[in-house]
Amino acid sequence: MVGYLWKRIRLLLPTLWLITSAVFVLSRLAAGVVTPDQPGDDARLGSTSVGNELKTGKQYLQKTGQDLPLFYLSLQTLAEPDTLHRLASVRDRRWLGRLISRYGNWPEIARYYRPVSLLRAQLQRLLDPARKADLNRQLDRLASRAEAAEVAKTLARIRGLAAQFPASPDLARHAQLADARWVDVVGNAQPWRNLVPVVRWHGTENQYHRWLGGIVRGNLGQSYRHSRPVTDLLGESLANTFGLVLSSILLTLLLAVWLGVWLVHPGHRRWRGPVLALLYVFDTVPLFLLALVLLLALTGSGLTVFLPVFEQRDFSAGFAQYASSRVLPLVLPVGCLVLATLPYLTGQFYQALRQVESQEYIQTARAKGLSEGQVLGRHALRNALLPLITLFTGLLPALVGGALVIEVIFAVPGMGQLLMDAVLARNYPVVMGIVLCLALAKIGALLLADWLYYLADPRVRFGG
Repeated sequence: MVGYLWKRIRLLLPTLWLITSAVFVLSRLAAGVVTPDQPGDDARLGSTSVGNELKTGKQYLQKTGQDLPLFYLSLQTLAEPDTLHRLASVRDRRWLGRLISRYGNWPEIARYYRPVSLLRAQLQRLLDPARKADLNRQLDRLASRAEAAEVAKTLARIRGLAAQFPASPDLARHAQLADARWVDVVGNAQPWRNLVPVVRWHGTENQYHRWLGGIVRGNLGQSYRHSRPVTDLLGESLANTFGLVLSSILLTLLLAVWLGVWLVHPGHRRWRGPVLALLYVFDTVPLFLLALVLLLALTGSGLTVFLPVFEQRDFSAGFAQYASSRVLPLVLPVGCLVLATLPYLTGQFYQALRQVESQEYIQTARAKGLSEGQVLGRHALRNALLPLITLFTGLLPALVGGALVIEVIFAVPGMGQLLMDAVLARNYPVVMGIVLCLALAKIGALLLADWLYYLADPRVRFGG
């Protein structure tokens, strides 16, 4: 038995690695880098020193590991530097990338970028909102231009606007320095360097290696927003999600088996049509729509007593208070999940019972004089349960995904709420941790289905 499960685990582990690696790469490529604009970082950015603002961005990237290359190697051109990933601003990355692709001389471009970034940081100290807005628009225009003539015109406007602030002489100085260094960029252009491909090896000091090593050690990293371990956040949210999913699975399986047996009983033939039609109606309604309709119906009719609010209590407050704060709020979410998954599972189990009924051993049992309940309970039920094992493989991940949606609608403080907050805040370590949990749930469902098949049908063997 152990050897059988180990073979299945070896087949599923590469799938887990591929899923999580794909999520890691896509999240980093889609988002660039996460800058220190999360709650709690604004106070640090309020420093009175311009140099401190630039230093804070670098320190934040180092703290979160975003100052490292993405992978073990990268394919670039000779003009591209191997340090552009250390830049905190995604907009500046793209801007410098356009300059590199046009002029190809990174040393001059880097020298030009320095006074522009200082000019932009010094601008935040100005108190005149009107002239500050004009200067800010020109700087934004500068960051979107790479043509020599357009950049020169924009720099001339910036010099004129900077001269209107005699109380801030650094503005004019940075503007003049940027203008002079832009002349160097254009005069020393080397666009041919963009035609020479270069493969750069970064070694193990990269984001992917650090992330993968952390997963092996059980460390999913730090939350960008909360500055706490991701495992702690997942542990706090997992309890409610686990209770929601487990309750839904048990109720759905019990109701599906009971309804399937009830529908196939000859004495209930007249109820089959209406009950199956009702189940088909529920099966066609999306889960989120079903939850929203139920939520609106209860709130619109004033039955908010059925919508208790979650409260963080433990057993020390007494079982009654614990149940009222943890169990009662799950009644409606569990009901929605059951209504959404019950029709399909019941229909499949009902069809399996109908097929089993046509077998010869069922007819033999009836010929022996056994009651219909004995025929169904002793002979038909066990063989009809085998298809449910296969359905369970898809049911568990679907319920987990549905639970995440339900948690957002009913404000359940579980992994669904955590996922939504993490996506909105670009808190990608938490997003990847939740995706890893979902992948583990899918793999766990597959292993459980294999194990149940192993127990239910001795003919199921792989490799003897």
